[in-house]
Formats: sequence, C-alpha cells, structure tokens
Amino acid sequence: MHPIPAPLLLSILTFPTENLLFLLVMIIPSGILLWRWLGDLYTLGIPLLRMILQLLILGYALRLLFQTDHPAALAILIAMVAFAGWIALRPIAHLRIQLLPISILSIALGAGTATLLTTQLILAIKPWYHLPVLIPLAGMSFSQAMNGLSLFAERLLRELQTPHTSLNQARNQALRTALIPLTNQFLAVGLVSIPGVFTGQVLAGTPPLTAAQYQIVIMILALTSIIWSCTLFFLLSAPHFPNPTDAHEPTQAPPQDASSHSHY
Repeated sequence: MHPIPAPLLLSILTFPTENLLFLLVMIIPSGILLWRWLGDLYTLGIPLLRMILQLLILGYALRLLFQTDHPAALAILIAMVAFAGWIALRPIAHLRIQLLPISILSIALGAGTATLLTTQLILAIKPWYHLPVLIPLAGMSFSQAMNGLSLFAERLLRELQTPHTSLNQARNQALRTALIPLTNQFLAVGLVSIPGVFTGQVLAGTPPLTAAQYQIVIMILALTSIIWSCTLFFLLSAPHFPNPTDAHEPTQAPPQDASSHSHY
C-alpha cells in the first residue's frame, strides 16, 4: 500500500483552530438533554471543561518536552501516576486518603512495568527514554490501569458488603468487572470499532498491517496494565477491607449456572 500523499495527509490531520467552535453543534444539544433528563450539568460540565483545558496544556507541554528529549523530562511520569492514583479512587472517595499511596504504587509498578517491557523489549526504542514514544505509551497504560482500578475498587467494596461473600470471592468478581470495558473492546475491534492508534497510523501513511501490529501491542499493554495494577492494589489494600467470612474460604470463584456465561 502506498502512503497517503502529503497534501491529502496534511488536509486530513490539520484544520483551522476556529473550526473547534462547531463542536458546540454537538455539545449544546447534549447539554440540553442532560439538563432535561438529569437536571444536572455540573457532573459532566466540569469534567468537560477540564478535559479541554488539560488537553490544551498537554499539547503545549509535550511540545516543549519533545524538543528537549532528555531523560530528566520523564519526571512528568510521576505527576501522571499521582493523578491517575487519585482519580482511580473516585468511586470510593471516603477511603481515598487512606488508599491513595497504595493506588499510586499499584499503578506505578503495574502499568509502569508493562510500559517498560513494551518499549524496551517489543518496540526496542532508541534511546530507551525516547520521549515521543515513551510518554504517550505510558499515558495509555496509566489511563487503562486507572479506569480498571477504579472499577475494581468500587466493585470490591460493594461485594464485601454482600452477606456470605469472602474476600477472595469479592476479588474475583471485582476483577471481572474491571475487565469488562477492555473485553468489549477486544470483541468489537475490527468489527464495530477501529481503534485510535490504528486510525492515526493509517492516516499518517503507515501500511494497515503494520498499524494493526501496533494496535495489538497497545491492547496487550492495556490488558497487562489493568491486571497487574489491580492485583497489586488487592494485595496491598486487602488488610484495609473487611473479610466477612472465614479466612479459609476457598479462593476460586463461586460456580455460575450456564446461563451466566458469556458466549463470544
């Protein structure tokens, strides 16, 4: 496959900044529906404004960082992990202060290790700290771990409030819940959705098969980040959660009837 011609590629990837105002055509009707149905614009309005502001700041910050391409710039990863750990505990905000160090450490070790293995062994980037590759991949990894950990922590606490549920049974169900969004992505990719990394690389002129290989790497990175971060979080936070049944409860998940199994 021949790369996309440069003039066409440029027209696809760039557009006048003022065209962003046309987003109001989608935002305003959506806001009206939220107000009519939920009577609340604050819950989504604040995150929307934060998203716009944070992405603009990120664009300027990364431009400066990529110009330096110095390993000292990796200090930004510390801030990224700290924010991810804080946001991950939003569903259990009453335990946020108590569990924040564990959340940050779990994402740093779980998603961080997965990112290093991906960049050093699979992609083999040179130099090892090449910022235009390492920072975006770390951001994807931390984000997936954050979302998975958020679902895991909320479901773990909810399961432990259910009578006759052991800590290990709650853990198993919480991990299933944490993996639901990614599992859906695995099943839908190529059939319903075309992932962002794949789309971006194809628009940049990369052969589709090569783009597919990169997307496979990204999705395995996401899976590993979620599982490793949730595992670490459980091991480190288990003493903080009540175990309502005997500590010798079997560790396997409770049996499910045939109707509850997913058919992929």
